[in-house]
Parts: sequence; structure tokens; C-alpha cells
Amino acid sequence: MAYEKEQFLDAYPTDGDLSAAQYKAVVLGTDGKLDLAGAAVRVLGILVDDAPANERGTVCHFGFTKAMAGAAVAAGALLMTDGTTGRLITATGTNLVVGRALAAASAAGSIIPVFVCPMGNLALA
Repeated sequence: MAYEKEQFLDAYPTDGDLSAAQYKAVVLGTDGKLDLAGAAVRVLGILVDDAPANERGTVCHFGFTKAMAGAAVAAGALLMTDGTTGRLITATGTNLVVGRALAAASAAGSIIPVFVCPMGNLALA
């Protein structure tokens, strides 16, 4: 069951239509607007609402929130972005870690509780 608890939130303008991007990882573009996170980037956080183009989207920078999985994920796994969709998958190698899964995801598209804590590069065994 996905849930939300204590969070550090802030709102930013969107670059495009992010109305279908709720619970996905986002970055702040060079124009100062939200974009979906790609692979191997430092994320700003998780978008916690659906933000249409030229509106403000609320981002969880740190804390407990929901996120969309990009594949099956084990509970307790460290997470990274899956490419260009902003979904989260199990972190591998020295990829940039977004946070930790607090429950398992059975498949891509599952909404799971996560602890958002962008940690940068970690060497994973």
C-alpha cells in the first residue's frame, strides 16, 4: 500500500504538460522549469501532483511519498531513474540514487511508497 508522510515540498513551473507524470521523478531544466527525469541525472524529486503545461507542479524533495516503478522492485531496494520516463527502478552500478523502495513493486506502472533522498553516486555491489 502506498502512503505519504513527512515531506519537504516546493512548487515549480512546468516546461510542458506533466499532467500524466504524477509520482514520477523530475528535474529542473536550464530554463528553471520542471521536466521528466532522464537516466543518470540528479533528480530534483518526485512530482506529487498532476501539473498541466505552464502551471506549477509540487515536488517532494525529501521524505516519504509515492512513486511509479519502471519495473518490478524489491522492498528496501535503492532506486534510480529508468531512462526518459521518470519512473524508478532498482539502482545498479554507480548510478545516481533517488531513494529507497519501502514496499515491493510487482511490475512497471505500480505505485509504491518510497523514501526520497537523492544521494548522488553510490558504488553498489
